[in-house]
Amino acid sequence: MGDHKNATPDVLTLGARVAEIEALFSSALTAPTEFTERQLFAQLAQAAGRLSKLAENAAGDFAIPAAMPGPRPHAGRARIRRRIAWTEQTADRIIAKFQGEPPA
Repeated sequence: MGDHKNATPDVLTLGARVAEIEALFSSALTAPTEFTERQLFAQLAQAAGRLSKLAENAAGDFAIPAAMPGPRPHAGRARIRRRIAWTEQTADRIIAKFQGEPPA
Protein backbone atom coordinates (compact mmCIF):
# COMPACT_ATOMS: atom_id res chain seq x y z
CA MET A 1 0.00 0.00 0.00
CA GLY A 2 3.00 2.28 -0.30
CA ASP A 3 1.87 4.15 -3.44
CA HIS A 4 -1.08 6.31 -2.40
CA LYS A 5 -1.92 7.30 -5.97
CA ASN A 6 -2.84 3.77 -6.99
CA ALA A 7 -5.52 2.00 -4.97
CA THR A 8 -4.41 -1.52 -4.10
CA PRO A 9 -6.83 -4.40 -3.64
CA ASP A 10 -6.33 -4.06 0.14
CA VAL A 11 -7.48 -0.44 0.07
CA LEU A 12 -10.41 -1.29 -2.18
CA THR A 13 -11.41 -4.15 0.09
CA LEU A 14 -11.20 -1.89 3.15
CA GLY A 15 -13.37 0.67 1.40
CA ALA A 16 -15.92 -1.99 0.49
CA ARG A 17 -16.03 -3.19 4.10
CA VAL A 18 -16.58 0.37 5.34
CA ALA A 19 -19.43 0.79 2.85
CA GLU A 20 -20.91 -2.52 4.02
CA ILE A 21 -20.83 -1.29 7.63
CA GLU A 22 -22.47 2.01 6.70
CA ALA A 23 -25.22 0.20 4.79
CA LEU A 24 -25.90 -2.24 7.61
CA PHE A 25 -26.02 0.56 10.18
CA SER A 26 -28.39 2.62 8.06
CA SER A 27 -30.59 -0.41 7.46
CA ALA A 28 -30.67 -1.24 11.18
CA LEU A 29 -31.74 2.30 12.05
CA THR A 30 -34.70 2.05 9.68
CA ALA A 31 -35.58 -1.61 10.26
CA PRO A 32 -39.35 -2.25 10.29
CA THR A 33 -39.22 -4.63 13.28
CA GLU A 34 -37.09 -5.11 16.35
CA PHE A 35 -36.22 -8.64 15.16
CA THR A 36 -34.91 -7.33 11.84
CA GLU A 37 -33.02 -4.57 13.66
CA ARG A 38 -31.30 -7.11 15.90
CA GLN A 39 -30.40 -9.28 12.90
CA LEU A 40 -28.87 -6.29 11.15
CA PHE A 41 -26.90 -5.30 14.24
CA ALA A 42 -25.57 -8.86 14.48
CA GLN A 43 -24.50 -8.67 10.84
CA LEU A 44 -22.97 -5.26 11.58
CA ALA A 45 -20.91 -6.76 14.40
CA GLN A 46 -19.61 -9.48 12.08
CA ALA A 47 -18.79 -6.94 9.36
CA ALA A 48 -16.96 -4.77 11.90
CA GLY A 49 -14.86 -7.78 12.91
CA ARG A 50 -13.93 -8.44 9.28
CA LEU A 51 -13.01 -4.77 8.82
CA SER A 52 -10.89 -4.87 11.96
CA LYS A 53 -8.91 -7.88 10.73
CA LEU A 54 -8.36 -6.30 7.31
CA ALA A 55 -7.21 -3.03 8.88
CA GLU A 56 -4.81 -4.88 11.20
CA ASN A 57 -3.33 -6.70 8.20
CA ALA A 58 -3.04 -3.45 6.24
CA ALA A 59 -1.30 -1.75 9.18
CA GLY A 60 1.33 -4.48 9.27
CA ASP A 61 3.88 -3.93 12.04
CA PHE A 62 2.78 -0.36 12.71
CA ALA A 63 1.55 -0.07 16.29
CA ILE A 64 -0.35 2.76 17.91
CA PRO A 65 0.85 3.61 21.43
CA ALA A 66 -1.49 2.37 24.14
CA ALA A 67 -2.02 5.84 25.58
CA MET A 68 -2.59 8.38 22.85
CA PRO A 69 -2.67 11.94 24.19
CA GLY A 70 -6.08 13.55 23.82
CA PRO A 71 -6.71 16.86 22.13
CA ARG A 72 -5.52 19.88 24.04
CA PRO A 73 -8.18 22.39 25.01
CA HIS A 74 -8.05 25.64 23.10
CA ALA A 75 -7.51 28.57 25.44
CA GLY A 76 -10.25 31.15 25.03
CA ARG A 77 -12.24 28.91 22.71
CA ALA A 78 -15.24 28.35 24.98
CA ARG A 79 -17.69 28.17 22.07
CA ILE A 80 -15.73 25.37 20.43
CA ARG A 81 -15.46 23.51 23.74
CA ARG A 82 -19.24 23.79 24.22
CA ARG A 83 -19.86 22.44 20.72
CA ILE A 84 -17.48 19.55 21.29
CA ALA A 85 -19.15 18.75 24.63
CA TRP A 86 -22.60 18.90 23.02
CA THR A 87 -21.48 16.59 20.21
CA GLU A 88 -19.97 14.11 22.67
CA GLN A 89 -23.17 14.12 24.75
CA THR A 90 -25.28 13.54 21.63
CA ALA A 91 -23.07 10.65 20.57
CA ASP A 92 -23.32 9.17 24.08
CA ARG A 93 -27.14 9.42 23.97
CA ILE A 94 -27.28 7.71 20.58
CA ILE A 95 -24.98 4.92 21.75
CA ALA A 96 -26.99 4.48 24.98
CA LYS A 97 -30.25 4.32 23.02
CA PHE A 98 -29.03 1.50 20.83
CA GLN A 99 -27.46 -0.35 23.74
CA GLY A 100 -30.75 -0.22 25.61
CA GLU A 101 -29.41 1.94 28.43
CA PRO A 102 -31.53 4.66 30.03
CA PRO A 103 -30.54 8.19 28.92
CA ALA A 104 -28.20 10.05 31.26
